[in-house]
Amino acid sequence: MFGKKSALDHYFMQMYEELSIGPYSLYFYLQFSKEIIKHAESFHPIMDECLEIMRNTLKNISDSDIEMFLYYNPDISI
Repeated sequence: MFGKKSALDHYFMQMYEELSIGPYSLYFYLQFSKEIIKHAESFHPIMDECLEIMRNTLKNISDSDIEMFLYYNPDISI
């Protein structure tokens, strides 16, 4: 059972790392941070890995991504 859980955790960490790259990085950053806050207890055992993914994701967000996001979400920009 423990092996299956760790394999599943590893799978999700790989998926999160893939989503943190490329055109999805800003949206992933916004949603993943909300999920970490909502489910802090369940993320607690892997919090260091989650925070590292968040740091790497932040590096992949460009100014043009933010400008595009604010352009399509004017309520947030206000």
